[in-house]
Amino acid sequence: MASSLTKTTNVTDFNLPIEKIKDYTKIDLEIFSKSPAWSDEYLSELNLPRRPFDFQIELVQSVIQSGNSIISLRTGAGKTYIAALLIKYYYMKKRKENQNEFLSFFFIPHRSIRDQQVKAIRDVGDLRVIACDDDSYVYEFIHFNHVIVCTPQKFLNSLIEKTIHLNHIDLIIFDECHNCIGNHPYSKIMEQYFIYHQSGYKPKIIGLTASCGTKLTNPAAIIEELRDEKKRKYNALHKLYELSATLNCNDVVSVNRAENLDELNKKIPKPTEDKILDFFSEPFGQYRKQLEEKFRDIL
Repeated sequence: MASSLTKTTNVTDFNLPIEKIKDYTKIDLEIFSKSPAWSDEYLSELNLPRRPFDFQIELVQSVIQSGNSIISLRTGAGKTYIAALLIKYYYMKKRKENQNEFLSFFFIPHRSIRDQQVKAIRDVGDLRVIACDDDSYVYEFIHFNHVIVCTPQKFLNSLIEKTIHLNHIDLIIFDECHNCIGNHPYSKIMEQYFIYHQSGYKPKIIGLTASCGTKLTNPAAIIEELRDEKKRKYNALHKLYELSATLNCNDVVSVNRAENLDELNKKIPKPTEDKILDFFSEPFGQYRKQLEEKFRDIL
């Protein structure tokens, strides 16, 4: 259980709507976590203005069952909405247990999408969601808000400065979690998670990604991998294992039910088939190759 915070700074957006759910003890969260279909009446009880797709419900329930998880879902299929539903679930769960304090973070890799993600999370209702802007500090928002949307560097700075502690937090969402490699702030946050914050309680973790990919950056190596299906699958699987371990996740969840896969494909078409181009076969590539040969001769 997240411990009480000791900071006294309260910052929030007072234009946010007041919670509409009055009695959380009456909400049956077993339906949320297990039932494949949510009735209109149940959506009304949850104060959900928009009905989730069935494939989104499947992913929500998979995460609830698995614990710390990476959600793998194609672009445009509503990963942020799924994350918002999970935030609301864990918030309602605490309220049912008569615990009023709840704090979660939604990390964004780019500041340009900060307001967009705030709006998307607010769409599930009843959550006080705020963005930590460039001129603010994370700890300023921790008392009166349920969800703080910020860049990972902002959060990391607060962890290092000890103005916030991991045992104060219930849930962390890593958007585009495939970036959790090398010296990225995501990796540094998880380093703090594993090494420097050895408390008994640590927040739940959810990663969102549309591309687990590989860590290759050399163009020739990338092309070689794309041409070799066996190597591509091996490297992608290895990356998934590494990513899961780095994020302390137990599972990588994706849409599995046949009927939900059909729904996903109808609602969110697959990306067009990738075309692999060999830049050495293009005119510019030929000039580049000639230059490389000249440099080799000079050296």
